[in-house]
Amino acid sequence: IPGSSLKGSVRSLVEALSPSCVRVTGWRARPAVPRRLNPCSRVDALCPACRLFGMSGRAQENYAGQVGCEDAVMVDGKIVLVRVPLLWTPARGRRGLPARYLEGREAKGRKFYFHGKPVRGPDARIAAGTGSVFRARLHFANLTEEEMGLLLAALGQHPEYPFLLKIGAAKPVGLGSVEVRVKKITFLGNIRRSGRAGGGEVLEGAGLVEKMHRWMEAAASGGLLDREALAEVWSILRKETLTRTSPEGPY
Repeated sequence: IPGSSLKGSVRSLVEALSPSCVRVTGWRARPAVPRRLNPCSRVDALCPACRLFGMSGRAQENYAGQVGCEDAVMVDGKIVLVRVPLLWTPARGRRGLPARYLEGREAKGRKFYFHGKPVRGPDARIAAGTGSVFRARLHFANLTEEEMGLLLAALGQHPEYPFLLKIGAAKPVGLGSVEVRVKKITFLGNIRRSGRAGGGEVLEGAGLVEKMHRWMEAAASGGLLDREALAEVWSILRKETLTRTSPEGPY
């Protein structure tokens, strides 16, 4: 799984769970996005998502971000051929979003796909088989406890609102459901002080779980993690919806 796909999926969740801008959208949809959600353009005024994942602004103001994702490598499982319905571009009006997507002049919200049972169709695709396991690694630098908590919540790790991510193609027809399991967090030592990386703290097991819960609570208490938005995302992406029957007919 390309690291860029992982990063994009997690970023979209960070944007939804925090007071962040809407960075990527089509030109037809942009007029329906409230101005307060316009993309960040200045390095000294970044939203939480742009601080974590970076942005390209005007006047050559660019920010690499504090979180990076390596490609995820399959360590168990197999590649399979699946057949799904033909997927068409989401409906767009010539003058913007169709009325069913709007409340007044503004978009109703962000779009996330439900989990569900895969739907069969004529379109052949290559996919990772059900139950496949991938090993992934995220790198982060200089995150606060609140930012760590926001990132972990976006990975579906909140104890009250755990959920699965959606990654890759054919999401509307039941593909792309991924459960993230955080196995270990390593904090590297200060390179300037020691002359080399290493010698930092390693969190695993019960100690890791306790720290993650503390960070996510700090994110919520500090206003970085929106509990109401988290509950709404959970209602769509929670694991129990894997048995949901996906819609039939044209997509």
